[in-house]
Amino acid sequence: MWENGSLSVPERLAAVWLLYSVGEMPAGDLIRLSREGNEHLRSWAVRLLGDGLLDLNLASVKRLKELAANDPSGLVRMYIASALDRLKPTDALEIASLLVGHEQDAEDRVQPHLIWYRIEPLLVHNLDAAISLARNSRMALVRQNVARRLAAAIENHPDAIERLLQRSVSDPLPVRRDVLSGIAQGLEGWSEAIRPSSWNSFAATFNEETGLTEVERAADVGLVDELNHVFGDGRSPEALLKIALDRSVSVSARKQAIVSLGKSSDVGEEFLKLAPLLRQRELAVDLLKTMAKFDSPRVPDVILASFKKLRTDAKSAAFDTLTARPQWARQLLEMIGTGKVDRSFFTAWHARQVISFEEKELNDLLANVWGAVRQTSMEREAETATLMNVLTEERLNQADLENGQKVFSQVCASCHRMFGKGAQIGPDLTGANRSNLNYLLENILDPSATLATTYRSSLILLDDGRLISGVVVEETDRIVGVQTKDEIVKIDKKTIEERKQSDQSLMPEGLLTPLSETQKVDLIAWLSKAGE
Repeated sequence: MWENGSLSVPERLAAVWLLYSVGEMPAGDLIRLSREGNEHLRSWAVRLLGDGLLDLNLASVKRLKELAANDPSGLVRMYIASALDRLKPTDALEIASLLVGHEQDAEDRVQPHLIWYRIEPLLVHNLDAAISLARNSRMALVRQNVARRLAAAIENHPDAIERLLQRSVSDPLPVRRDVLSGIAQGLEGWSEAIRPSSWNSFAATFNEETGLTEVERAADVGLVDELNHVFGDGRSPEALLKIALDRSVSVSARKQAIVSLGKSSDVGEEFLKLAPLLRQRELAVDLLKTMAKFDSPRVPDVILASFKKLRTDAKSAAFDTLTARPQWARQLLEMIGTGKVDRSFFTAWHARQVISFEEKELNDLLANVWGAVRQTSMEREAETATLMNVLTEERLNQADLENGQKVFSQVCASCHRMFGKGAQIGPDLTGANRSNLNYLLENILDPSATLATTYRSSLILLDDGRLISGVVVEETDRIVGVQTKDEIVKIDKKTIEERKQSDQSLMPEGLLTPLSETQKVDLIAWLSKAGE
């Protein structure tokens, strides 16, 4: 019935489904169905073959390989990819290597990811096939992910990355770039790793490339520098300082030099030669983030001396750095207390960071300069009652919603998204119960009252004295990925001195503390009324 060419495609498919459901559509018939001219008939042949893979014969596997190599339909290729994890590893990797050769699928939103997730568990134990797949792939995502996976296994399987480098050294630049990028991703956060014997010859190929733009060359050399530090053979601090200070060098190359300096263990006070770069807006934020890694008593003086001339984003980064260590935080709070530094950039997140040091004198200074961070239940109830009296229906109706959106962007959007705008660190507020005033105030004033494990914060003390606070979003045998208020920080477990989970939400208390009454009204009005 299904072979009747006079029937429509839906009618033929209905016949196929019926026959398959009663066990009357054997593999041979499905193979014949896979030769039909209509892509929907062929894709259903693949789907049904996939359902019965435990009974697949050699002819069926051979046909899937033919389709993977030659079928013009993206739909058919997608269903072949969906079946990869139900094949024997050798067959799965061979078929995957055929699928990744279709350049027209390289930018597809689904296919590269689908192939990758199906083959990832097979790679380390099938090295030759994995390396051939990466080198021959037309899909950058697959190439990068294969290199990333092999690099992440470097401690237990050092031969994997060694063989990948050996075979990739003569590949075209796009392939080598993806391999380089993947290795950098796989070793992100590592403080050290065994250097593959082929690394130097592979890395040298990027210096030999001609015809590149400054930005392209800086990106390549930057990743090589990053990995050189992990492999214990980075450029000297003197050379990196020279690049960072050289105005004739591209901004991207100077940024990369600053980041690389942050990974060097023997820079010392020489790093502070970069202090004049705080006045260059393109470099200030990267420099401030990197300064946090250097435990020098001079760092706060250097930052605070330039603070008034920093742009808004750099001022926020400056406070992030100065609250990374207790002694720096004390100096910052003293300057805020004397009015020499603008306190408006000191947020509830910075206050939370300070109290995480658990130093009474520092907490007292914080309370005097900024205000109480942790309230008793009675204090929260009193604040809620005060706000409820202010946030009357009449006052909310008269609020400036445009200003409320502006306040949201300043206070909330670094973690929360509404209507497609903002970050995705915390819950998306678009569909939340925003019209309920009690709900809003409870979650803003006491964010840890009802706390999902997903948003429970951790405190991680590093061996260089820094305290990192945030939610652990990734963990392997070697690294911990921590979502802070504005980025994911990869931390080598070897550098962790102490780690504990907090009972506090990533969202700190006291978010409304620095706001005026008008700002509070406008913010709550916008949160509750936006989208009506």
